[in-house]
Amino acid sequence: MTLVGLEVNGVFSRADAAGVGVDHKALSAKIRAGQVRRLCEAHYTARPLGTPEDEHRLRAVAHLRRNPGTALAGVSAVLVARLPTFRTDLARIELARARPGGRARQHVGPGVVIHPFQAPTGRVRCGLIDVPVPSVPLAHALVRMGCRSGVESFLVSADAAVRRELVTPTDLELVVSSLGARPGTGQVRRALPTVDGRHESPGETRLARVLRLGGALPLCLRS
Repeated sequence: MTLVGLEVNGVFSRADAAGVGVDHKALSAKIRAGQVRRLCEAHYTARPLGTPEDEHRLRAVAHLRRNPGTALAGVSAVLVARLPTFRTDLARIELARARPGGRARQHVGPGVVIHPFQAPTGRVRCGLIDVPVPSVPLAHALVRMGCRSGVESFLVSADAAVRRELVTPTDLELVVSSLGARPGTGQVRRALPTVDGRHESPGETRLARVLRLGGALPLCLRS
């Protein structure tokens, strides 16, 4: 079996390779030869370098495998759902894990954070994801991403999600209500009335926002 054949969602582990007779020395040689790339500790891919978004998806899957019991969260969940993003931090992988009392987030390595999460998680499969992986609800991921990355980032992804019927405006409103006064929630709450699934691209979403701010479009689409 080739290393590509070992991949699940584009990722294989050092243990997977050892199971077919590829030891650490042989794996290192393949890395030096450019046949394999390291995604995180003990997890690799044989896929060629992709777009920044595809690289984030692969790294997110690798960190999911490295951290059992976690789920995709924030921008990582949004990207694996194949939604467009705008001015988001693609260098940071976001995961979630159920923790009693919602304890503070945990940094588990450079560019990786695990948030506390107390609601049920689901599973997602799309794009390069062949085997479903755990994820927080997409509406929650979108809102938390907007809290950290800003209104424009939120609207670009949220408009696309509503257009594809992955979430509804009501789903987003319920998440915002559940978050109370957490940092960044206010800006997302104020943007909720302008979420519009009729927008067909990030450019259209951003243009509509500029026109609203300039007074050429109503600031509220829904009562």
